[in-house]
Amino acid sequence: MSLEGKDTKSEGAVGSNNGCERVTVKVPSFWPRNDIVCEPSPCPYTALKNRLLEQFEVSQNLKVKTLIEDFELGDRSPSLLLRQMRELSENHVDESFLKNIWMRRLPPQVQAVLAVSSENLNKLAEMADKIIEFSQGSINSVSDGNSSTDHVSRRDEQLFKMQQQLDELSRLVRSGSRHASPKPQRR
Repeated sequence: MSLEGKDTKSEGAVGSNNGCERVTVKVPSFWPRNDIVCEPSPCPYTALKNRLLEQFEVSQNLKVKTLIEDFELGDRSPSLLLRQMRELSENHVDESFLKNIWMRRLPPQVQAVLAVSSENLNKLAEMADKIIEFSQGSINSVSDGNSSTDHVSRRDEQLFKMQQQLDELSRLVRSGSRHASPKPQRR
């Protein structure tokens, strides 16, 4: 990028034209070749800024889609997630709607605790942080009743097979001692 124009440190520079009359940018080859500023303007900086914002700013629809579909708690604290969701919504989303979306991103045990509270959203975020901080070390496992009975059934089956093998070995030892010829005893 190169700048051409007047000295930017001149005293009393007030207008948008002062300091920079021309901006030259080398655009990468993979960018589409359209003119950012088509015609001269009395306020070139403002025209350039508006055109760049128009070209590259994330649309409101995309922000709402991201807010509704793509935000996950991940490694963030609930209060950080809420803060980022608020920044993305830019105060265009109703607080109760934001609360609903935010709570759906939290773990079920946290949702259950917060659902009964009538606190404002900031207080709920603080509570959620504390709940998650407190429960981080514990592991909650859920299993259906069949898994424990399956485990017992497998253990019973293994014990039954071992008992059969033991009976077979005992039978072999007894039958082997009956058929063996007596060894002469030395005197």
